[in-house]
Amino acid sequence: MRVSLPCATSSSLARRRITIKRFTFKLDPLLRLRKREENHALAELAVVMQKVNAQEAIKTDSARMAQEEKALFEKKHREEFTIELFQMYDRYLERLDTESEEAQRILDGMQPELKSAMEKVLEARRRKRAVEIIRERKYKEFQTTQRKLQARELAFLNQRRDALFAQENDNASATQEMEEREGEDEYVKPGADDALAQYYRSMGMEDPRRK
Repeated sequence: MRVSLPCATSSSLARRRITIKRFTFKLDPLLRLRKREENHALAELAVVMQKVNAQEAIKTDSARMAQEEKALFEKKHREEFTIELFQMYDRYLERLDTESEEAQRILDGMQPELKSAMEKVLEARRRKRAVEIIRERKYKEFQTTQRKLQARELAFLNQRRDALFAQENDNASATQEMEEREGEDEYVKPGADDALAQYYRSMGMEDPRRK
C-alpha cells in the first residue's frame, strides 16, 4: 500500500534544507582590492627588474667580449706584434671597461628604486595576506557550522523516515484488518427460519407456514 507524504511534512523538509547556505565573506571586495594592489606592485617591480637586467646584460657582455679580445690579442701577438694592433686592442678594452663601469654606476643608482619596488610588493602581499587569514578563519567557522547543521538535518530526516515507515506499517495493518472485516460482513449465517424452510424442501414437503 502506498502512503503519500503529508503536505506539511514536505514543506517542513524544504524549510530545513534552506539552512544549508553558500559561504559568503563580507571582506571579499577588500580582498579583491588587495590583490589588485599586489598585481600593480608586481608590475612596477617588473619594470625596474627589466632595467636592472638590461644593465646586468651590458656588464656580462662587456666582460665576455673583453675576455674574447684578450684571447685574440694573445694569438695575434704570438704571430705578429705591431704598435697599431696594441693601441687598437687597448682602446677596445678601455671602451669595454667604460661600458661595464657605466652599467655598474647605473645599477648602483637603481638600488633605491629596486628596494622601494620590492618593499611595495612585500607590503601589498602582507596586506592581502592579512585579509586572506581572516577569510580562511571565517571559512573554517562556516564549515564547522555547516557540518553541525548537516548532522542535525540528517538526524531529522532519519527521524522522519522512521516515523513515516512506522505510519505506513500501521496504515497497512489497519487496511488489512478492515479488509478482513469486510469479508466477514459479506458472509451472513442463515437464520432458523431459513434452515427450517430448507429442511421442508429437502423432504419434498410444502412449508406449512406458507398456507
